[in-house]
Amino acid sequence: MYTIIQTRPALIKDIVAAIQPGLFKQTSIDKSLIREIQMGPYKRQVDDGLETRKCAYQCVYMLVRNMHEQTNGDDVVDCVIRGIVDEQEIRVVVQQITSESVSKMTGSYAAHMEEISSAVEKVLKRKIQAKAVKQEIEKFEEEMRSTVAILIHLEPATKLPGCNTAKYTEMTSFASKETEGKISEHYRELMTIAASSGGNKSGN
Repeated sequence: MYTIIQTRPALIKDIVAAIQPGLFKQTSIDKSLIREIQMGPYKRQVDDGLETRKCAYQCVYMLVRNMHEQTNGDDVVDCVIRGIVDEQEIRVVVQQITSESVSKMTGSYAAHMEEISSAVEKVLKRKIQAKAVKQEIEKFEEEMRSTVAILIHLEPATKLPGCNTAKYTEMTSFASKETEGKISEHYRELMTIAASSGGNKSGN
């Protein structure tokens, strides 16, 4: 489906509304596909549904890029909210989705600004373990950078009349000051990129 939406969207324009519910459903975590494995003295979870979920998110990205007029904005925002608190592989795609879709589906983003900003908060207020190794620190910083980029992408929607911006404003203030995970550093850098590009294409 990804290839068709990317290269020949006209082939599915008459059925795209019918296939969307199933596609958006695939962006949800299926807990039955999560298993626990033993690695020496430690246990870790393996999500066997991650790749399928990532493919679904990539298809959503192509929908908002090439067929946004036929795509349900509220469904896009719902999967964005889920994806923000998902694994980093998913969050990177959500970063692309928000960059592409906020200006096209501004009303849907504005209507759900508090929920989106609350999802952002869940990620930005995570703490890394004191004994984290270099690889874990780098992964944590990448997660923070992607989440800050998503936060910045939301800015155009906050300008719509009636948009509840309280949580968004709280999180931008937090991001501009928080040093954990280099959040404030990422925020300043990505804001500079967004300003220089004259839009909200930060971090892409």
